[in-house]
Amino acid sequence: MLLQELVDAFKKKYQLECFKLSIKPMLIGDKLTALMLSEVVGDIQKTFGVMQLSLSKDIVVGTDKYDLTSSVMEIENVKIGTTTLVKKSVEWLQEQNAQSGNPVYYTLINQNAIPQIWLYPNPNSADNGMIIYYKPNSNYYSPSSTEAGDFGDYGIAGTEFSGNTVFPAQYDKLMLLGLVKQLFAQQQNQDIHINYEKEKSLLLVKQFNGEKFDYDPEWGE
Repeated sequence: MLLQELVDAFKKKYQLECFKLSIKPMLIGDKLTALMLSEVVGDIQKTFGVMQLSLSKDIVVGTDKYDLTSSVMEIENVKIGTTTLVKKSVEWLQEQNAQSGNPVYYTLINQNAIPQIWLYPNPNSADNGMIIYYKPNSNYYSPSSTEAGDFGDYGIAGTEFSGNTVFPAQYDKLMLLGLVKQLFAQQQNQDIHINYEKEKSLLLVKQFNGEKFDYDPEWGE
């Protein structure tokens, strides 16, 4: 389902639930919708671990530390050319003597609150680029369409929603329920909360039984 289709379905479902409870629906702006999307997608990511994205970095000779995007949550694999790098601890790299060559190891550090990947040996060739495969931290609100994890572009006026990210059909119902439940306290609309947990449990059973849920989002405009 396209993100815009999901948002449209969510707003209609919310109005229906309000009608059933004799409650006046609140006005839901795009920025609130984006924040709610980040919450439900973050929950799905933490529960199922189904998203994997990649980040490309050009290698610079003599540069062993490279900034990472804030959306990186867990690095799964790092490659330079055909070489798969081995992860080491920060302490291990700190104990190594300075050396240049083709990087074989890496670790993760924070420099002035910016996440970085630290390579060893220090690159002496820029022939190959670095590709970082990672699970993204989707549980955050990003209004910028330049970040993976963004849920829409708000246009010049900051109000127009034009996101078109594609979500896998297996999660349509879960995401719809996850959005709606955030607008109701559990005691106010218990059915929505119960149905969300039931749907999540059903998908977990299917995943445990070998059903593969591919997640290949198409970020951007």
